[in-house]
Amino acid sequence: MIIFLVASVVVLFAAMWVSCVSFNTAQTYKRERLEKTSEATISLLALLISGSLLVISWVFDKIHVPDYGPWLVVAILWFFVVLIFTLYMRFNFVWRFVSDDLQIGGGKNLVVLCWLATIMVGVTSGLFFLAVPTLRIAWNVAPPPSAPPQIVQVECHMNPPAPLPTPTPTKSKQQPKQGQSKKKAQHK
Repeated sequence: MIIFLVASVVVLFAAMWVSCVSFNTAQTYKRERLEKTSEATISLLALLISGSLLVISWVFDKIHVPDYGPWLVVAILWFFVVLIFTLYMRFNFVWRFVSDDLQIGGGKNLVVLCWLATIMVGVTSGLFFLAVPTLRIAWNVAPPPSAPPQIVQVECHMNPPAPLPTPTPTKSKQQPKQGQSKKKAQHK
């Protein structure tokens, strides 16, 4: 992990140096363009930081392996570095300009180029450091235990017993109503 962290910092400084050297002539940009870029970056980082915290809490809740922690901490630190630099650019650097046009390159306002390099390297490195433990966990998850086979005994009668004959209804003699009332009176 330390090797990847050092490599990402080296890539960041190399990207800053290349971007500052490659812009020999100053280019004119609108201040509104920088404001929109910083607002989009802040929105992206809000999702990435909250997602990182979700992954961190899930990892420590489900998998009790401490070696995933440093990877996730470095990922969220990269996101916070980019967030702090972006907030500085949005609320301190951009607001000090009165005009809408901004000269970038050729030795003027090189902090904008450093900021763009920090966004690219910081977000990419943060996602890498977030993906490594997440993918390691996904690949090392044991399959769920299989249920033991259930043995069900089934009894099958090849010659079922013959059905019983249906009883025939018996004929009953109906007595006249007068006779029925006499029998009731006798019972009482």
